[in-house]
Amino acid sequence: PRATMGPSSCLLFLAGSRGEDGCETKARQRNLMPLRSKWFSFGRLVACLVLVFAIVRFTSVILSEFPLATKGDFYMTLPGGYAETLNPTLWNSPDLLIPRMEVRQYFADAERDGARTYLYGPTQFLTLYPMVFLDSYAEIARVILVVYAGLILLACWVISKSFDFVSGGDAVSRRLLIYGSTLLFYPLLQALIQREFEVVILLALSLIYWSAINDKRFALGSLIAYITWFKFLPAVMFPYLIARRWWKAATAFIVMCLAIVGLSELLFGISLFFNRWYFEATATNQLTELASSVAFCRAWAPADSAGTFASIRWGLCGLQAQGFWIPLPFSYFVLGGLTAFFGGLGFWGFEQSSQVSLESERWRRVWETSLIIIIYSTFFRSHYYYLSALIIPLVALLVRATSGATIQKPRLALAVLAYALLGAFGLPISVISAVFEVDFWRFYLDHQLYLFGEILLLALVLREYVELSFQVTPSEDKSVPATAGVHST
Repeated sequence: PRATMGPSSCLLFLAGSRGEDGCETKARQRNLMPLRSKWFSFGRLVACLVLVFAIVRFTSVILSEFPLATKGDFYMTLPGGYAETLNPTLWNSPDLLIPRMEVRQYFADAERDGARTYLYGPTQFLTLYPMVFLDSYAEIARVILVVYAGLILLACWVISKSFDFVSGGDAVSRRLLIYGSTLLFYPLLQALIQREFEVVILLALSLIYWSAINDKRFALGSLIAYITWFKFLPAVMFPYLIARRWWKAATAFIVMCLAIVGLSELLFGISLFFNRWYFEATATNQLTELASSVAFCRAWAPADSAGTFASIRWGLCGLQAQGFWIPLPFSYFVLGGLTAFFGGLGFWGFEQSSQVSLESERWRRVWETSLIIIIYSTFFRSHYYYLSALIIPLVALLVRATSGATIQKPRLALAVLAYALLGAFGLPISVISAVFEVDFWRFYLDHQLYLFGEILLLALVLREYVELSFQVTPSEDKSVPATAGVHST
């Protein structure tokens, strides 16, 4: 209906306007004011500024790195022996000899044909198989940089779509915040700079969130299998599928595992992925080193400007080396025990509810997936760029804090603090170093600032999960459907 105003109202609001048409025009303008106010809200302004800064920094990273053939996962592990027949030019190129010699140090004399033995699981080799047809590492580095930049943008879009179920808050601000915070996250930028496969893993993780939230069970199980066959730690997600009784997802996990193993045997020979170094360095050593305080920190060393280790275990050893009284590995086990206790408490709370609202069930899946990712990304020996996976739990906290009728400022502040501690405060390292005249990257690692971010993030996600588990109530009209419920197959 058209807005109308009486003569007296026109005189009060629209001095100088003539007739009914003038009053109606001003009335329509007044009715648009709340809409304009919402569009130009302070939250959107902040989100826009973050996004603009993130785009500038993200673009500068790509432009500065494009001419360089930097080292990364592909440098030390790719391509494998299959390049000898598929592309002799690459296999015999001089820039392949150096990494081939470096890889040899990880193997015993009997296994030192490092060119044909693989340091990681087959997922990486299958995904990046086409790179074998490029003729040099310079070409590989440039192609991977461009492709990975595109995958990061795609991951931003998938993450944004994953949170479309959130009904509260400003959707535009939410999307701006998701893109800006992801593009600005320094562990992810470091992964891009070094051409690490963790960029691909981030995209897979974002699809895992989307699949879990939207109840795409077959895709969920397949994606978990895909990331598991990279460095195997994500295998801890399989028991979660069993605990949720998602049999279709569990079946898809097994089927995808068999497909990856079969294809790897056909293209590479699966036995080459199960060498002595991988089992000792990746599995056996990390478990046996938990046995005593001496073994726990045996591999720890002060960081240098090129250092990247940033796990909870590494951080606790660093604090102890600075003179803080931290009983190890006792403190490590206590933290793990508390995580298991509160995680189990939240799971029990949800299981006791016979019916959960659809939005609560979706948030449950967000927090459960986040907890698993945080655990396998931070509790074991890991590089800083492994933390790129934590951007999704961080985004979830930011969305949760801003999705209500009013912004939950304390929760938002804590989420931003966790983001800052994990993301090296979001500013270029070179700029901070120049301003404070200190090697900021070494300062950041030496003082284990990432550790406080990891623990804070873990605590915030546990809080959200446990709190939600005891707030769930039966819903009359928006309950979880049979295909998405806790007890569905």
